Amino acid sequence: ILKLQFLYLIVTAVAPAPTMSYAQPGQPQYGYPPQGGQPQSYPPQGGYPPQGGQPQGGYPPQGGQPQYGYPPQGGPSDPYAAPPPTDPYAAPGPGPVVPMGAPPMAGAWGGIAAARKIVIEQEVSLLEAAADAANCCEACCEMPNVYHIFDENKQEIMVANEESEFCMRCCCNPCHELKLHVKDTQTQQEVMTIDRPCKWGGPCPVWGGCCQHEATATAQGRFLGKTMQPTCGGGCRPALYVGTNETPLDNFFAKIDGPGCCFGGCTEICCDQEFTVSHSDDRSADVGKIIKTTAGAKEVLTDSDHFDLHFTNQSMTPDQKMVLLSSLLLIDYMFFEQNQPFECNPCADAGETCCSITLFEWYCCGCLVPCKLSCTSGGEDE
Repeated sequence: ILKLQFLYLIVTAVAPAPTMSYAQPGQPQYGYPPQGGQPQSYPPQGGYPPQGGQPQGGYPPQGGQPQYGYPPQGGPSDPYAAPPPTDPYAAPGPGPVVPMGAPPMAGAWGGIAAARKIVIEQEVSLLEAAADAANCCEACCEMPNVYHIFDENKQEIMVANEESEFCMRCCCNPCHELKLHVKDTQTQQEVMTIDRPCKWGGPCPVWGGCCQHEATATAQGRFLGKTMQPTCGGGCRPALYVGTNETPLDNFFAKIDGPGCCFGGCTEICCDQEFTVSHSDDRSADVGKIIKTTAGAKEVLTDSDHFDLHFTNQSMTPDQKMVLLSSLLLIDYMFFEQNQPFECNPCADAGETCCSITLFEWYCCGCLVPCKLSCTSGGEDE
């Protein structure tokens, strides 16, 4: 018995104690994946992940993308969180977010965004011109206006068509209610709508809202801006305030000042009519210019007009440029849609006016009064 006890002490002193909690390098233990190579002593049941491939069984991937059930390597995370799988054939993510309602910068919008000047030509109505020349049924032959809009390279980019009621044109022209539809010439899509309510005009001074001319510009329901005439109309010089809000008289980005108290009439034949567009009341034209250019014989025979819109300030947004375009069209209706300077009625009876010449339009506090020379038909002996 003593010999057996002595032998047992020698054996237990010489034999190494077994390790139960730490894995030795190169030797896979239960519950750990093999490190650095294939297992040497026994193959794992259920499989270790093959080297260089996708993990199998229940071990996390080595140095790759996180898979279901394993946290991403290199940072704290929820071990139970499962990131979405990545599809190598998935389409790329969306690009920059475009604000809702913003018009695409192409076609007419792209053209006016890069333009330093645009040209507006009013289409001639032969029926209207014939009625004006004969001084007969002028009101009944008043046709809706059509404007062709060109860039500085003389390429047509937009066309504006008037929508108005026949009775309004006959009785209230040129102060009648109307809507202008501005369309892209290439795509025929509407890029801007201009609404102008009916206002008192002519010899009536601008004392209140019923006489203040205005126009509101929208683009597919999105508000662009508004042009409005101030009380007293600017005194002896026409004035309009332009803003990208509902109250341009209080907060405007441009003020339009017209020529002196006398313009229009026969002066359109030989002189350009210039309207300055400025940030303030100094008439510096630091925003741009609106110039009604003379068209020679067309000015004499019709009321068709030709305008140049210059953009001096190139930091303006396309919305602001479009609002200035709506202001220009409003100016045409306010000041230049009267009859042509020369009117003749060969069928006039004795005592009636047979010929008249409009020398100019006199402007004061919103009143627009034509100054004319006229002659009447005499009797049979005259």
